[in-house]
Amino acid sequence: MTEKRGFKCEGCNRTTTLEAEDKAIPECCGQPMKQDLAPCTVTDTAEHARMNESGEPCDDGRAGKG
Repeated sequence: MTEKRGFKCEGCNRTTTLEAEDKAIPECCGQPMKQDLAPCTVTDTAEHARMNESGEPCDDGRAGKG
């Protein structure tokens, strides 16, 4: 199964998916769509931090609801 990337329009909330190999960023409502991020599994407290985290960006749930 191939990897997929999800995108969402901030204007109308339309979503679309593309193959990971396709580096194009789709447009909607005259603007580039934003790529969905995976839910964040990294804790914000030192007591639960892991040394092997990759440091990649993730959605920590603090973004405003549009």
